Amino acid sequence: MHIIYRLKGALTASQVQDLRLQRQNIKIDIILNLNSVPNEVYEIRKTELLLDGEAKFEELYDSELEKNPNSPYHLQDEKLADIVIKSWLFLAENKGILVYAVCVMGNHVHVLAQSKTGYDIPAGPLMKATKTFTALTCNRILNLTGQPFWDDEYYDRDVRKGKFTLVMWYILNNPVKANLVDYWEDWHGTYLNPTYDLLFRRVK
Repeated sequence: MHIIYRLKGALTASQVQDLRLQRQNIKIDIILNLNSVPNEVYEIRKTELLLDGEAKFEELYDSELEKNPNSPYHLQDEKLADIVIKSWLFLAENKGILVYAVCVMGNHVHVLAQSKTGYDIPAGPLMKATKTFTALTCNRILNLTGQPFWDDEYYDRDVRKGKFTLVMWYILNNPVKANLVDYWEDWHGTYLNPTYDLLFRRVK
């Protein structure tokens, strides 16, 4: 599962409204495309289109997070980025999940994770746990105790079979795409599960 969540104020109200409209339009396009699909492959094709649609929306969502000039960028602070990453590693040790990658950008976070049992992860409890702890800890450092740190919303989607590598690169290369570094390994806010070093890390 790929999760994206953001700081409070990272998106304006109009951006959020526009994203909801675009997501609705993507769903309408999927419904229209399904009208011509034969019954014998309908469910398979429906799943494919839904996952592809979510991937398309994900890119739109990510793009909007770079456009708000008044967004807070608290997570550029390496101490705060480390707190976010460590919170996910804590969940990995204590909540039965595998964390493949975490990328902490200035105003949002990407996570790729799955249950160790292979079953679907209930994202809600995980998000509540990490947001509660990191909000309290980061606000204390920023002297913003009592202020909202994270936005209530988060975005999550299942990763289509065969797309794991593509999603991993998408997450790892977020700071490269934003022209913050030349190589993802140079970004302080990135965690890669050591099991995947040979696949994704450059040999120096």
